Amino acid sequence: MVGPRPDMAKYLDRVTPEERDVLLLPPGITSPTTLMLRNEERLLAEVPEHELENIYCAVILPHKIRLELDYARKATFTTDMTVILRTAAAIIAGG
Repeated sequence: MVGPRPDMAKYLDRVTPEERDVLLLPPGITSPTTLMLRNEERLLAEVPEHELENIYCAVILPHKIRLELDYARKATFTTDMTVILRTAAAIIAGG
């Protein structure tokens, strides 16, 4: 249940070979990155439309991938359960 949310292939074609390691991780429905960036669309709403894809690929996507890879290196059953409980709390609290 805990793992990176897959991104669109057209964006993953623009990441470095090291960042492509995120594709080796089992996908999940939640992650610390998902929780941290759950309001991503609000952040992106502030970006001019003509810059949106470039900003996403150059700034946000690499950041998300780094966070996912960092978490995967130290993930345990306990940390995964914590993420699941935090996700439930965020849903109940309304974000």
